[in-house]
Amino acid sequence: MMQLSIKGFADIVNIIKDIAEELCNGRLLFALEGGYNLDAVAYGGKATFDALLGNPAIDDPLGEPRYGGKAPSIDQLLNRIKEIHQLG
Repeated sequence: MMQLSIKGFADIVNIIKDIAEELCNGRLLFALEGGYNLDAVAYGGKATFDALLGNPAIDDPLGEPRYGGKAPSIDQLLNRIKEIHQLG
């Protein structure tokens, strides 16, 4: 789980947009993968378009991630992946 706010999605889009301007004449391609939370997908999609259009006012009705911005530990998952793939 990414634990990223809607504003965070817009911030990432702005970074990608700046990099695209610098490296490839601003050309971008975005693909929408399915979603796990329809509200988050809808607001994230809108924030993406707002950022691309240069709209500084990003609507973030979902607020901060439920873990208060701190992601849960993934150590157990990483250990399992190392075990499955026989990585030291």
